[in-house]
Amino acid sequence: MSADTHASILIVEDEESIATVVAHRLSRSGYRSDWAPTGELGLQKARATPFDLILLDIHLPGISGFDVLETLRKEGLRTPVFIVSADRFVDDRVKGLRLGADDYLVKPFDFDELMARIEAILRRSAAPRPPQVKVGDVSINVEEQKATRAGRSLEMSNIEFRLLEFLARNKNQAVSRAEIAKEIWGHENYKETNVIDVYMGYLRSALDGGQKQKMIFDTFDGGFVLKG
Repeated sequence: MSADTHASILIVEDEESIATVVAHRLSRSGYRSDWAPTGELGLQKARATPFDLILLDIHLPGISGFDVLETLRKEGLRTPVFIVSADRFVDDRVKGLRLGADDYLVKPFDFDELMARIEAILRRSAAPRPPQVKVGDVSINVEEQKATRAGRSLEMSNIEFRLLEFLARNKNQAVSRAEIAKEIWGHENYKETNVIDVYMGYLRSALDGGQKQKMIFDTFDGGFVLKG
């Protein structure tokens, strides 16, 4: 999806000055936007309108952005969520991604980088994907974002599911960290390599935990391969 498709973006941000500048930049790039200054209003608007992307701050009056994200994901809303926050701690970024965010950018940010990441998320969400993927005894339902191994349901976050799907579509082939970063976060220069390690650890626990036959392996150059 590109800007000329007039994608709609919900800005959930309590600072009006920031929301105004972001909305102006989005408009210049061809996007439509709406603004919610609180978490409660953000939830109402996200539930009522099929936005293409939600730009979400964490520190909001009332309920936090984390609570907004968690609630939306528990309700089954799969709208891409891009967190933009002043929190610089990796743990906070991991928490946001773990709850189902599609990307995380720290304030203050460069607007060109913001727009590039938004475009990457929208392209990724609009790209056609096969409805079912199978590797060995693992079955992946892409449309429902559910996966099983030997008939057992696998509990995973949005990011972990996308990681599994990406590895499955490249089964028995090594994928690099740069390829993972580009696929999952939309850019190869994702610097928080620890985040990739954390998510691969989560995925390994979900997929290989308690299994005699492991499926995810490290490659000699620091990448990963799903065998099956």
